[in-house]
Amino acid sequence: MGEKVIAIVLTRNRKKLFGECLGGLLKQSRRPEMVFVVDNASEDGTDSFFKEKYSKNKNFRYIRLKKNIGPSGGFYVGIKEAYKEGADWFWLMDDDSEPMKDCLKELLIAKRFLEDKKEKIGFLASCVYSPMGNIMNLSKVSSRFSEITEEQDYPQYLDKGLVKVENATFVSVLFSRDFISKKGYPIKEMFIWGDDTEYSYRASRDYPCYLVGKSKAIHKKSAGKLTTILTENRKEIIRLYYLYYRNNMYSLLRFESKMHLIRTFVNWITLKPLRCLLSPPYRFRKAAAVFFGTINGLFYNPKIEIPNKR
Repeated sequence: MGEKVIAIVLTRNRKKLFGECLGGLLKQSRRPEMVFVVDNASEDGTDSFFKEKYSKNKNFRYIRLKKNIGPSGGFYVGIKEAYKEGADWFWLMDDDSEPMKDCLKELLIAKRFLEDKKEKIGFLASCVYSPMGNIMNLSKVSSRFSEITEEQDYPQYLDKGLVKVENATFVSVLFSRDFISKKGYPIKEMFIWGDDTEYSYRASRDYPCYLVGKSKAIHKKSAGKLTTILTENRKEIIRLYYLYYRNNMYSLLRFESKMHLIRTFVNWITLKPLRCLLSPPYRFRKAAAVFFGTINGLFYNPKIEIPNKR
């Protein structure tokens, strides 16, 4: 398989972080062939910033969307355009990601090693750290068993710094063209939260996928700390949590064990809403977002678009 890599960077109203992300891409010891920037209708001058700093770079392509269609919609557009451009590998990241110098180089070293082992790869994910050096965005280790030894096979290439995993976040993750051509694009209707979980689970269900220990990226989350619906105090963000529970219930139904699904479902329609009712402000909005998002996820059935197939 070829090695034409197109990096896809999604940005919205985070000009400073966006610039640091692009700076990290330009410092790569092995640069991607192209960088597609998808601007989700930024209102902070991101377009002017890009034109001033990067418009003369022929390897950069700027795609400005007319309205904010969410991270899932933005990555859908970016991957679709990169697919048309003939990318062999699609390197996805948000604007608050900064890949370290050898980030892509190590992903491709792992790719070549696995291809030599005759493995068809779904995705390869970087190890993600906070600016303080703490591990974050941790992937779930694969629970699959080897057909030969009947043992879990996630440590098979541990000596090479590779661990078989089931999911990843869109911080620094490299998807194969083979996976995309057969299994399609991200679900753009998800809008936000859970789209990367669904997409990476979709890949690992049919392809071996790995966390690459030597590939490292920094995730500079804008909030500076982890927030949940219980601690959230912004009315407009609480509304989006409905999508979080809907999207993740959709994925739970398709990719997790029945026992895990049942435990989570019961928690999300009983205990979690009750905890929301004890967590001001907007306690009733929080409880409703969790309960109705979970219920809607049981019936949510968006169409997955496959390249060149209508």
